[in-house]
Amino acid sequence: MPRSLAVSTLVLFLLAPDGAAARQGGLTGAEHRAVEERVDSVFADLVGPTSPGCALSVMRDGAPVYERGYGMANLEYGIPITPQSVFHVASVSKHFTAMAVELLVNEGR
Repeated sequence: MPRSLAVSTLVLFLLAPDGAAARQGGLTGAEHRAVEERVDSVFADLVGPTSPGCALSVMRDGAPVYERGYGMANLEYGIPITPQSVFHVASVSKHFTAMAVELLVNEGR
């Protein structure tokens, strides 16, 4: 029987700087490569065929500028995670919501 698989979805938001690329909601080639290298370095240990992983999207001005899946959605069948992967999160989201509320409480909001 395959081992249990825990998958997290991570969404990163970047603040858009002033400039033409920000006004267009996109990235220049150099900016895109910098984002790709930085994000990929964080998830470097989740790229193997035996690794559970995550899907992520980097957003700028409400539009995705970088999307990627890391690791496997199903280890038994060798199905990789892609940006289009669908995850059944069920009650797991309650923990993230509770933590977000706690952070707001601690900030006095």
